[in-house]
Amino acid sequence: MTAAAGLLVGTVAWVPMQANAADSAGAPLGAVLTTVSSTLTGTPTAPQSPTATSTPTPKPPKKRWMPDAGVVINNPLGDHDARAVIVQRIMGGIRHTHRGDTIRFATYNLDRKDSVDALIKAHKRGVNVQVVVNDNYMAPQSVRLQKYLGKNIHKGSFLRFCSGSCRAKRGNLHLKVYSFSGTGAAKNVIISSSANLTNAAPVAQWNDAVTIIGNTRLFKVWTKEFNQLKQDKPVNHRVITYSTRKLNVAFHRIRAGSADMVNHGRTTVARKTTSGDPMLARLNKIRCNTGPRFGVNGHTMIRLMEYAWFGARGATLATKIASLKRQGCDVMSIMSHSDKRVESILGAAGIPMKDITWAYGEKLSTDGHSIVYGSRQYSHLKAIAINGRYGKKNMKTVITGSENWSAISFQNDEVTMQLVGGTVYNTYLHMFQHQWATGATHALGIKPTAHAPMESAQ
Repeated sequence: MTAAAGLLVGTVAWVPMQANAADSAGAPLGAVLTTVSSTLTGTPTAPQSPTATSTPTPKPPKKRWMPDAGVVINNPLGDHDARAVIVQRIMGGIRHTHRGDTIRFATYNLDRKDSVDALIKAHKRGVNVQVVVNDNYMAPQSVRLQKYLGKNIHKGSFLRFCSGSCRAKRGNLHLKVYSFSGTGAAKNVIISSSANLTNAAPVAQWNDAVTIIGNTRLFKVWTKEFNQLKQDKPVNHRVITYSTRKLNVAFHRIRAGSADMVNHGRTTVARKTTSGDPMLARLNKIRCNTGPRFGVNGHTMIRLMEYAWFGARGATLATKIASLKRQGCDVMSIMSHSDKRVESILGAAGIPMKDITWAYGEKLSTDGHSIVYGSRQYSHLKAIAINGRYGKKNMKTVITGSENWSAISFQNDEVTMQLVGGTVYNTYLHMFQHQWATGATHALGIKPTAHAPMESAQ
């Protein structure tokens, strides 16, 4: 299979869905954004529940099963399947592994009992289960899985809590990649997501997931990255890349120098940024005049969906975005966790903004050590959709991954993907437009204590 064929994407559609009741967390119900692969063969399976059911003798996985490829975005305002669509992809991959296959998961947090149960069952079938998790919050389910698999990274199965960003002493393991050497009839499957395997992710967050199947070269790059992560030791080569005409992937950690670390409410951020910001380099490739069939009236269109956008680095990136707006780009942004400085820079340039944070109140901090005040329902995406001139070409492209627009990302192990193509772009654009036009978003400056309204009531 060629590298380009390794990224399989299909038809994107909004599917209205009704449900009889909300889930136990009381999330409202609405619609789901789905991606249906038109290039994969095999019979699709019915959606699986995100809650695993324990069976003493599980049926052997079927080799004819194939995972869905391409992009999918969950909707926490939707019904059960709308919320759990990313979890279903990952759980389907786990459940269809065979003896001798290897599962490699790297994630910031893992606290789902159903996922841990499924990983243990896979291990009992003879699957190698290898997991690395950030150590900020050692969730009980992660601890349970480590007790079962052990800590020895030289064995076929293990769980390792990284003491820093895995590939350095400071920062965090922040990427979320779920991979399978084989599952069902598929080989070399990578699911890169903004979602951690947590109970909160389906019901409290908008997240995306990109599934790539059969791309042997990319899978080797990811395996090299994972083998560095599991060592939990500093490395010299902090950026590992893969690139084709349609897909660019960077596994990266950029040294933040001697930046002092300060507590910024929910997370830890660096006071100072460094030169050589790869995201700024990407934004510098955007030109605001584009060709026919691209952009809006000859101007490049930019839609921003960034979860954390604050601090000195956030201001630098906001200044660049504001400059693009003044050069004629059509720019809009859905904000999650941004500071006043970023919002002021964007607002001064006349960039329309809406807020997607809801359910403000007390909650557990991301490190699991304190109770903080903040939104408990929000978009967790880290994506920018571009329709127009990028570099030397007119294109429709999306830059997505795990990296937030704040300085701490320089110290984290992160992944950034750039995907080129109208189908992928339309997936994110349709999601953005739906959020913008419905009660999923509200005006800036408001901190609702209620959840976002049910879509059926809008």
